[in-house]
Amino acid sequence: MKILASFHKSPLLIPYKKGRPQLVWGFTLVELLVVISIISTLASVVLTSVNSAREKARIGAGKQFYSSLDHALGASAVGSWSFEEGSGTTARDASGEGNNGTLNGGVTWQTASQCGLELRGCLEFNGSNAFITVPDSSSLDVSNRFTVSVWISPRTLSTQRIIKKNRTSWGSDNGTYTLFYRGDGTCGFEFQFSTVEIGPNCDPGTIRQGRWQHLAGTYDGTTATIYHDGRRVKQMAVSGNFDVSSYPLIIGQRGDGIEFLDGYLDEVRIYSEALTAYQIQQMYAEGASKHRVAENN
Repeated sequence: MKILASFHKSPLLIPYKKGRPQLVWGFTLVELLVVISIISTLASVVLTSVNSAREKARIGAGKQFYSSLDHALGASAVGSWSFEEGSGTTARDASGEGNNGTLNGGVTWQTASQCGLELRGCLEFNGSNAFITVPDSSSLDVSNRFTVSVWISPRTLSTQRIIKKNRTSWGSDNGTYTLFYRGDGTCGFEFQFSTVEIGPNCDPGTIRQGRWQHLAGTYDGTTATIYHDGRRVKQMAVSGNFDVSSYPLIIGQRGDGIEFLDGYLDEVRIYSEALTAYQIQQMYAEGASKHRVAENN
């Protein structure tokens, strides 16, 4: 006898061994769809839990790396500002050198979500009167070897100073160093020796508005190099020594009330050593997770 299974809610005799029929229960089509829906919902809940656990682990790993990276490079750090205070008028320096900065004008604290970051916060500069002043100290008077590193997200593109050390405008004394970008998307890492301004500049279109990007400049006593998103984009032979100066470090403008930064700034670092290309790449690669670089490209 041949018995066919159906969706009728009734016992069915389905032969599974010769001469021995098995009694099983069938389901209506509606009941079967309900079962499938329940299974799908449970699977979705499990998948969401797994993804949440992975995300927490990834963020935890990012925090751990920043701690280990800062520790590894800590011996040469003379300024390290992460802008995570969230309130007040002081940007604390984590380098151990005590180079705390004072917020001026329209600098505002931003949460991670406001900055478009994966974790922690940043600062927003309004492009008109916002800047940070860091008093002069011997640790900031770098001489023959140093590195400047920042994460930026420009709101607009024009000539804007990210960081500058020394007098308010270019003068005849040595020691000025500055990191900046222009309206055509070029970026510069320049110095002044006597009355000569010199340093590498990146190509037009390198800096883009509305996205996070890493910018760094290094000087080893003979060569100045500028990096964008972990890649070396330009270098130039530069020779000369920096004089000790009494001028402050300015973050977010040129120093004389022009070329204000318009956008977001995070993780400003100054080192008294010229970091290697590999160290710059490491800094970018691990910072890219926090700054959601893959999502913004």
